[in-house]
Amino acid sequence: MSLEFETRSAMRADSVQNSDTVLGNSPSLLVASLQTADVGSIAERAKQPVQMVSFGGTSISTQVNPLLHSRLKAAIIVLMVYYVINFGLMTAGPILGWFSNFSGAAIAHLGRLAFLGLMLAALYAQPTYSTRTLRVIEYCVFGLLGLMWVFIRYESVIDDAAAGSVSEILVKGRERLIGLLFLIFTHALFIPHTWRGAARVTGLLSLAPVLVLLSVRFIHPELIETLAVVVSPGNLMRELAFLLSGAILAVYGASLLYEMRVKLRDARQMGQY
Repeated sequence: MSLEFETRSAMRADSVQNSDTVLGNSPSLLVASLQTADVGSIAERAKQPVQMVSFGGTSISTQVNPLLHSRLKAAIIVLMVYYVINFGLMTAGPILGWFSNFSGAAIAHLGRLAFLGLMLAALYAQPTYSTRTLRVIEYCVFGLLGLMWVFIRYESVIDDAAAGSVSEILVKGRERLIGLLFLIFTHALFIPHTWRGAARVTGLLSLAPVLVLLSVRFIHPELIETLAVVVSPGNLMRELAFLLSGAILAVYGASLLYEMRVKLRDARQMGQY
């Protein structure tokens, strides 16, 4: 048995030596053999789908498209719940004696809810959308909601200024700013973006109070004297500080969430999760 084992070992050694000699003397054969060995692995990798998607201007290999789709639906649902509560309070206010009159901006509230309902139905109508289409929906939703905020705030200021209720303008101003910040935080925390992408949307939404003041100034200049306390430097600085603090916090939160997604993606690629 030992003789047979030694014979087989010698034959294997000779075979290995001969193959090394042939491959060593023929580099082309060596390259061909390596290429043949990698054909199977390359073919298997080629079969695996690769999805490159945009994450606020930065391309990363992760499932951002389904994430953006689901987050848009969640954000719209949250906003609808918030606006339904606001509309319910606005409607019940005159009945219960909380408010003196029914706001003329009620149609805008209903239009806002109808618009969000249509966008939500469109997102549920198809299981997938391209990232570009989802971004268009995102900017349409939050852009139009920002414009509606401007209109509702403008109507409120005009009504209260015509009635001489400066205190109501100040109180409602804080309430409306909270509503605007709610919209900003909903975008920053639900919609996947880099901090630059979140800052762009947050910055545009933060200009809404400026549009209200400009509209009142140029459309109803006769009310500027009545609104002297509202447009005073002290009040404007307080509102600016309140809005700016919330905007910075929202952008910072969006940046943290983006970094967490990137780290989770890297960990999955390394096989840690």
